[in-house]
Amino acid sequence: FYVPFVYLPSMASSNEGISIEQSAFLLSVIGISNTLGRIVSGWMSDFYWVDSLFVVNCSLILSAICVFIFPFITSYSGFITLVVLFGLFIAAYIALTSIVLVDICGIENLTSAFGLLTVFRGAASIVGPPLAG
Repeated sequence: FYVPFVYLPSMASSNEGISIEQSAFLLSVIGISNTLGRIVSGWMSDFYWVDSLFVVNCSLILSAICVFIFPFITSYSGFITLVVLFGLFIAAYIALTSIVLVDICGIENLTSAFGLLTVFRGAASIVGPPLAG
């Protein structure tokens, strides 16, 4: 989850024709599309026939595909397209966390489960980017 935020600007600016300012703007584009994606995934998961865990799993698979494709992109328009998709796809991972935890653990265990999940996400954010790069 955190690796693209750390390495994307330097990866994009290493391509000829993409300035440092343009590559930094890619993070803003992720944020904007992520905001829209959180609204859409939250709205979508409100339907009784939608399985929130399935939406989160699809979200993680699609965002992983985006991360895999990033090194092969050479144009700025390609980066813009892919960061928009990445921001949209990864949104459900964050927006539906509480819903999935309640589905799996029950409402009575939400606070403990959320606390443990936050600890492991924090550890992953510290360890992940240095290991990736």
